[in-house]
Amino acid sequence: MTTPWTHHADWSWDHAGSPMLAVDLNNDGKTDVIWGDGHNYGLYWMEQREPAADGSTNWKIHTIDKKFSQPHTMAWADMNGDGRHELITGKRVKAHSGKDPGGLEDPVVLIYSWNPETLQFSKNEIHRGEAGVGLQVRIADLNGDGRPDIVAAGKSGTHILWNEGVR
Repeated sequence: MTTPWTHHADWSWDHAGSPMLAVDLNNDGKTDVIWGDGHNYGLYWMEQREPAADGSTNWKIHTIDKKFSQPHTMAWADMNGDGRHELITGKRVKAHSGKDPGGLEDPVVLIYSWNPETLQFSKNEIHRGEAGVGLQVRIADLNGDGRPDIVAAGKSGTHILWNEGVR
């Protein structure tokens, strides 16, 4: 006989964006979670700690950025060819017709570099004003130059942000 799965409410969030990224950021062998508050301000990572005595998971929340709203989706890819992945995300345009906090602010596309020694992200704004990261963001080398480009689809249209950085 198998035991039925039991839900463990180890954390709660009301408006987490989708997808969440499952990555071992601190190289401790445990999966951490990167997520954004899709209908408010806040981009976070949750560090998985040693389990509690009752076996439930134990998490520590870290703030990545709270200066833009609606980070609804994200991607994890090596954008600069250094062998390390970066976090690609941005602000959704007018979620809920602009009624969410920050809903009428400029859309923005951001790349965050991860430093495994300091356990910190550093932000690089790559576009502001027209393109935002809506519900979809994809990373692919669209023009065959060896550099991954960003495709972001949302209420302002579908935008290609060509990667003109180093190979």
